[in-house]
Amino acid sequence: MSVAGASISSVEPTILDNIIGFLANPNIAFLLFVIGGVAIIIEIATPGLIGPGIVGGICIALGLVGFGNLPVNWIAVGLLVFAMVLFYLEVHIDGHTVLGVGGVVALVLGGLLLFGGYFSAPDFPEPSLRVSLWIIGAMAAIALTTFAVFFRFARQDVGSNTGNIDPSELEIIGEWGISLTDLRPSGKVMVNGREYVAAADYTEGFIPKDEHIQVTGVYRDVLKVERMVKEPRLPQGKP
Repeated sequence: MSVAGASISSVEPTILDNIIGFLANPNIAFLLFVIGGVAIIIEIATPGLIGPGIVGGICIALGLVGFGNLPVNWIAVGLLVFAMVLFYLEVHIDGHTVLGVGGVVALVLGGLLLFGGYFSAPDFPEPSLRVSLWIIGAMAAIALTTFAVFFRFARQDVGSNTGNIDPSELEIIGEWGISLTDLRPSGKVMVNGREYVAAADYTEGFIPKDEHIQVTGVYRDVLKVERMVKEPRLPQGKP
């Protein structure tokens, strides 16, 4: 091959190439996925915040872009998802630390197995494709602290002002109140002087703030409500 006198041209990476290269860093991809998972669970546990759900969705999407450009072990990704579920269950049903410890174990194993490289040496020298042990440990501690402190504080903080609904409170069905926030479809309402998390009936769509609403059902800690279209009607059996 004769290359004498051949012209030389250089090809620079595009902005998109640089972004994908950044996301394809094992540490960055792992961080984005775990942070996104934590944010999504915060949104699920405290409906109406909206912000954590948006941030979580973006982080998970970017994390998956990074995974798509790396030799990822998808079983390990499943372990990360399972860890988030266990963290949520720990604080939601009070698992007495068993579920929380299981979440930490699943998160650590997921991080270790995500790209490999810890348990066998490559046949040929190659770039390290593994998540830093420091980052795995830090994210496990942060996730556990977030769910153990934030959610427990949130559940205690609502105390006398927000209703954690139990079967004895099913009589609230039929009561009416005021929407404290927009219900798109979830948000906050005030019923009988107490603040509740509520979701609009799927047939209602969007209910704006300061609208008269009536409780039509209860699902765990969430009220199902509909917009009042006439004078509030009293529950059966009440004068």
